[in-house]
Amino acid sequence: MTVLEMRIANKVRSVTGVDPFKNTRKREYVEARSLLMYIYHKICRLNYSQITRVFQSQGKEMHHATVIHGLRNFEMYKKFNPKFNELVTDVLAQGSWGQTSQKREYIKQRLGDIPKDVIEEVYDIVSFEYRI
Repeated sequence: MTVLEMRIANKVRSVTGVDPFKNTRKREYVEARSLLMYIYHKICRLNYSQITRVFQSQGKEMHHATVIHGLRNFEMYKKFNPKFNELVTDVLAQGSWGQTSQKREYIKQRLGDIPKDVIEEVYDIVSFEYRI
């Protein structure tokens, strides 16, 4: 596990209050794992096998099909659990994962949540500043 992967896991652990590597099927753990998988996949660009190895290195029994399942259910958890959606925002917003590409990915993920009037205001600023 790299330093960045450990930092992200620690951030998920501190924000959710659970250890995503614990071998349990309780809802809060499953959702924390899904969030961690999502960040590893979308932000860190790890593939399914790499994510599986990270979890296995921390003692979590897992295979790539579990990662696929966790990633597929991520949006459902966000949609039907308002608290989970807040946790996602907290983890991503607090993370200084450093790279511009990762910050862009975070912004892309959040665009669907931005009200139309705010989008118009941001568009006006960006189009004026960057001459779109």
